[in-house]
Amino acid sequence: MLRRLYTNIRLIIGRYLRENMLKIIIILVLILFGTSIYNMILNYNTEVRPIVTKDMETPVISNQKFPSRIQEEGLKKINQFLNYVKEDKIDLAAEMLTEDAKYYSFKNKKEAIGYIIEVYKDKKYDIKPYAKVGNDYIYQVKVFEDILETGLTNTIYSFTDTKMIIKNENGKIGLNIRGYIGKYKSSGFYEDNNLKVNIKGKNVWVEHEDYLLEITNRTNNYLVLKDKSNNTALAASLEVGNSNRKLIDEENIILKPLETRNILLRFPKMYFADKDATAINLDSIRVIKDYNEISNSNLSDEKLKQKNISNTLAEFKIRIEIEK
Repeated sequence: MLRRLYTNIRLIIGRYLRENMLKIIIILVLILFGTSIYNMILNYNTEVRPIVTKDMETPVISNQKFPSRIQEEGLKKINQFLNYVKEDKIDLAAEMLTEDAKYYSFKNKKEAIGYIIEVYKDKKYDIKPYAKVGNDYIYQVKVFEDILETGLTNTIYSFTDTKMIIKNENGKIGLNIRGYIGKYKSSGFYEDNNLKVNIKGKNVWVEHEDYLLEITNRTNNYLVLKDKSNNTALAASLEVGNSNRKLIDEENIILKPLETRNILLRFPKMYFADKDATAINLDSIRVIKDYNEISNSNLSDEKLKQKNISNTLAEFKIRIEIEK
């Protein structure tokens, strides 16, 4: 019985092989071919090199050519900075920055050194002119992983897009990193019975602007410009042309009774493309009695929000024109 079953199975298999031999061969060939291609892809180490710009005069954004002195001294300064990083002389690289860049781009020298190491150490670079505005010359520095240093050979080649700025002030060439352009004068004033606001200045980056406001709470209650009690509020916005730029920073802005504080407001704004800002709007100012911060309360967040809303004595908005 078993022998007959075994014989029948052999006959069935033999007949199937004879009838489908061509299909089986094709399938095997495709499997072998696919496996070979897959292994080739896994083991194929391709070093994709960054495209080095040949035209070092004409910026990416505009057709205004960089003057020869900037090309020579500016690029020399950028390359010296990157060489210091390569040689592990990070202190010397940090000392090359302008005083404003050291003070406003970083909290302290330790943070500056940490940033330089994280972004530029053991990397490859592609440098090209990016934009010119006045005496500011912006270079785009694409930062690539150095395959020889990291050993990352099977990764897709990506880069970090950084901006370095060559400052030409009174004939002196300076270097800024982290997209920092510089400190500029900016002023504006507003006051009423509830508060007084002074615009004291601004710091400009390639992609955003920081405005320093001195705000005085003239009431005996809390003055809330931004918190989590009103999620629909813009809190603050910057007028640029026909658009309002929403505040970037997510920190709460709360003044105690009769308190005066300096507040930093950050808004998105392209230095080389956007029009000048015309006004700052504080869009949801609230006068609140017995204000309670969420982190200092045992109540649930939602209950605390409702309590702060019920304690609101007044809510209004103001517009502070930026003087030119």
